Amino acid sequence: ADRGSTNGRVVTTPLRLGPKLVKEFHCKRAVENWTADRGLCGGFNGSITKKAIQVINNNSDKEIQLITAGKKGYARFKNKKNKILHDHSGWTRDFDYLKAAEIGSTLSTLFSEKSIDRVYVLYNEFNSVMQQEVILEQLLPIVPEKLDTGKASMNIVDYIYEPEEEAILNTLLERYMTVEVYRAFLESSASEHGARMTAMDSASRNAGEMIGGLTLTYNKARQAYIT
Repeated sequence: ADRGSTNGRVVTTPLRLGPKLVKEFHCKRAVENWTADRGLCGGFNGSITKKAIQVINNNSDKEIQLITAGKKGYARFKNKKNKILHDHSGWTRDFDYLKAAEIGSTLSTLFSEKSIDRVYVLYNEFNSVMQQEVILEQLLPIVPEKLDTGKASMNIVDYIYEPEEEAILNTLLERYMTVEVYRAFLESSASEHGARMTAMDSASRNAGEMIGGLTLTYNKARQAYIT
């Protein structure tokens, strides 16, 4: 998997569930794209949009639909040919678990109805105040864990479910998507604050150095005029 602040890395989330959640239906992808509502935060927004464009270009034979979270991402893609399914600009003000549940419910419904066959989330992962990493993570279909069937102690058990498997999977799917969306929000929010703080600190230092240089030039010119 590729790593770095601009290329990002691809992560798949394993979860042991039924075949309904691991089957592909057609070639429609949904990418949830987390950017900020404002600028002045270094490469925070640019690295996300750059990775999104890379994903779109690498999947030109597929229909990529976007879900934008943040004004910067929406402004970048609103005039592009890729359809924006939903826009959640302003999420930095009052985003909470209930809004994550709303987005998670929408994505799980689209997947269950076979309107899309893959769901990705694209966000900045918080590593430290100085370092954020772009992550492209596949949420659906879920990648099942590989079981070691060679062990003698491995037994396949056929469970009886109440309610039926379909109802359980639908509930689990929606909750899983809600938690993943909320986690992406928390990571992106922390990353934005870190990137903004770093950018402002750098700008303050640069301004201080510029003021110092201009002051020195002024004093030299003043001294030369006096003498």
